[in-house]
Amino acid sequence: MSRCRHHDARCVARRRLRAADDAHAFAFGTADEVVVALGARARLVLEPGEDGSARVDAFLAEHGQAWGYLGFGLHGAPTGPAPAGVLVAPLSLHRLGPGDDAPGACDCERAGHASARDLDDAPAEAWCTGAEAVLAWVREAPGRRLTLARRVELPDTLVMEDLLGLAPPDPRCRDLLLRLPGLSVCGQSPELLADGTVHGFDTWKVSGTVPLAGPPGRRAEALARLREGADLAAEHEGGVAATEAALSRLGTCARAPRDVLALSELAHLLTRLHTRPAPGTTVGRCLQAVLPTGASPAQAGLELLRRHEAAPRGPYYGLVGWVEGDGRFHFAQALRLVLRDATGTHTWAGAALTPRSTVAGELEETRTKLGAIRLPASTAPRAQPTGG
Repeated sequence: MSRCRHHDARCVARRRLRAADDAHAFAFGTADEVVVALGARARLVLEPGEDGSARVDAFLAEHGQAWGYLGFGLHGAPTGPAPAGVLVAPLSLHRLGPGDDAPGACDCERAGHASARDLDDAPAEAWCTGAEAVLAWVREAPGRRLTLARRVELPDTLVMEDLLGLAPPDPRCRDLLLRLPGLSVCGQSPELLADGTVHGFDTWKVSGTVPLAGPPGRRAEALARLREGADLAAEHEGGVAATEAALSRLGTCARAPRDVLALSELAHLLTRLHTRPAPGTTVGRCLQAVLPTGASPAQAGLELLRRHEAAPRGPYYGLVGWVEGDGRFHFAQALRLVLRDATGTHTWAGAALTPRSTVAGELEETRTKLGAIRLPASTAPRAQPTGG
């Protein structure tokens, strides 16, 4: 047993999870604190297209704290091999801090890293064809937008626990791991969509993206473009307005001034929303309200995704998080994560298509986002020797 030399709770959680052989395991937090839950006293499995808010509330009333995911299939989209959603009542729950002990030695000083972009070698023609069709639909009427995503295959040799805490820490992001029979998910989400209680909760809506790779001068130029660019502002406003409209159905919703979330490889526009639900609003209804579609109008957009995305999303683009015994809830959007199910190990990257989008520009945005999904350095393809 040892402590983390870099005072990072994610290192403690990573080593604890490696040593745990539970089929049901969960981690969620930041460098300052990670909650780890192990075992399963009970499970709730949600069906595709189900309005599961009442069943979620009944499960929480019976079991108190729970962790899990609410996947994209709850919108009625195909789910793939994983259920549309799963909540687990744990056998044990631990709050781990940077000074806690864990089995093995601190391994934060891993030499370098790769990214999912390094393994993005599949042809993108099918995605581009779908993007052209989506753009034609988006431009037919005002207010339309749709997030179209690409699936990228990753090696099945990846050890999922090794990915926890591989991204640089940021207090506004959430590092997470979810382990269920037949499904594992791990990575760092940049978008905390529900943090609070039924009396008031915060949503950090992220959209609008620029890459930050390159010399410091280029980074400053990219951040200036993010703050001042009309196209990025319009994309962000569309996402925020749709989220605000959904949250306003719960009660009152107020916006904070627009901000910037600058990470190591990229940056986003960010707006915090605070919702005060009406009396009697439940946790299930709050989670249902923040479960994103990325589509406006929703049903027509979801039908386009069925036609133009190569595989079911599963948990991707849904919610991952947990509910405390006192009713506080913490859920992040399932973005920038590595997933493993019966179809293999993979990740997703999406781009919000708006009337001002171009196919080439949005394809490059998916590549930028793949570059932010960190993998162990050993994952990077080796350069092939050239003949001489």
